[in-house]
This record gives sequence, structure tokens and C-alpha cells, in this order.
Amino acid sequence: MANYLNQLENPQFNHRAFFEVMRDFRKGGLNPLNFDRFMDTVNNLPPIRTERDYQAFDVLGLVDVTRDEFPVIMREVTERITEQSKTCWHPLASSATCKIDASGNIISSAAHSIQNNGVLSQIAEDGHVFGYAVEEGEFKTKKFGKNSASIFWGFCNTHDAIFRPIETVPYVQTEEQNFLFAYRGFVVAMHKKIEVSKIVNYGEQSDNDIEENKKLFDQAVLSADYSCIETNVIELPAFYPVATSSCFYLDYDFEGSLIPHSDERMEYIFVTLLPM
Repeated sequence: MANYLNQLENPQFNHRAFFEVMRDFRKGGLNPLNFDRFMDTVNNLPPIRTERDYQAFDVLGLVDVTRDEFPVIMREVTERITEQSKTCWHPLASSATCKIDASGNIISSAAHSIQNNGVLSQIAEDGHVFGYAVEEGEFKTKKFGKNSASIFWGFCNTHDAIFRPIETVPYVQTEEQNFLFAYRGFVVAMHKKIEVSKIVNYGEQSDNDIEENKKLFDQAVLSADYSCIETNVIELPAFYPVATSSCFYLDYDFEGSLIPHSDERMEYIFVTLLPM
């Protein structure tokens, strides 16, 4: 049995994106001629499998993926899902309000989740910062050029201007600024989650949480009512060369008690770390 077929034992892994790259790169014995038959065989596997069930793949001439080939495949998978996920999260985003390409698709820009000149420049050394990246299927520490760090493809050039009050104006803890930090943390984290969901199945509840929380942010943006966010500012007594913009949810409190969430969605905590 080809070694990459063991991925089929993980129900959370959306393996088709991986197999499509193998097909296009002619790796593991997959190619355009046998791919449809291969996927039919995959889809016909029983829920509980034995080694005998995998013998159905023997007629396809599959071979192992080498250790050197695996990171090449994963890198291409990552690049493809990044390209497929480019969009504009603004509630008014459309082909009429955003720049579009020749095919009518919205052109998203390389926006920074952390301000380049105002924040990253304060923690950079020789124009570089450290962050995390997925390489060979694992999170690894990586040095980034300041101009390419914290980039995500979640807004077009037109609607990225919504963040000017936190990029061109000093932070003075206005309600609008606090909202925009939370909004950007939400979009950055959920945009990345949607990207990853193309290879990892998070389930319908995850999609619903994103959709319902986006509705609240969209309404706040459209009405310019920023009171839906409750902000706590914590000032640390020293300078720490760390910056981030993201969000997460909590299942349990510090006493180990389950935190109740609404029936409609999972509530998030939005975090922005600013070295000042």
C-alpha cells in the first residue's frame, strides 16, 4: 500500500487538495489518466477498513511519496489554498465596489495584520522579524522580512482603508480604534481558518460561528456603531518585542468550569499586542 494512503484514516483531513497536487505533479503514481478512478476508489472505501480494503488500489500502480517530495507537495497545496481564499471581507465588498480582474474576480491586496511601519519596525532587527510558518506540515519558527511579515489577503485596496484610524493615528483608546483592532483580529484569524479548512475539516459548527460573528461585525461597520465590542486594555511595565493580531475562544475558565456560549455562535476573545 502506498504510504500516503494512510491519510485516509484521518476523518478530519480533506485529502482531495493533497491528491490533486500529486496528480498534477505526477507524484505517488497519480496522474490525470487514473485520478478519477483513484478518487472513486477512495470514496467507495467502507467507514471501517482493513488492509484488504486497500488492495483495491493495487491496480492503479501507486508508489510511495518520498521524504523530499512531501514538503514540495504541501508547499503547493498551501499556495493553492491561499490563492483560492483571496477575498474582501468588508460588508460592502462586491464587483461594483472593489477592483476586479479580467475574469470579474475581486482583487485582494497584501494587507498587514500588524502595521508595518508603525509596529513591526519597532521590533525588527536588520529589517526582519521572527514568526511562525507551516513547513513540511508543521509549524516552525521562521525569519521574515518586515515587509512580508503578517500579510494576509482579506481586503481589497479600497476597503482596507477602513483601518486608517489605527494605522495613521496614534492609539488613544477610542471606541472606534478598539473595535477596529478586534475586527482585524477576527478577520485575520477566521481568514486563516477558512484557508486551513480546505485541508482540515472543522465541521459545520465552525462555519456557523464564523458566519454569525461576521454578521455582528458587518452591522457595526455599516452603522458605525462600535459598542458591540467590550475592550480591556492591559499596559505592561516594560517593552516586549512581540506583536500579534488574532482571536480565540475559551471552553473553560481558570477554575476548570465550562464557559457557556450562546446557542447561535461561539463568542471570541480578540487580542492585539502592541509594543509601545
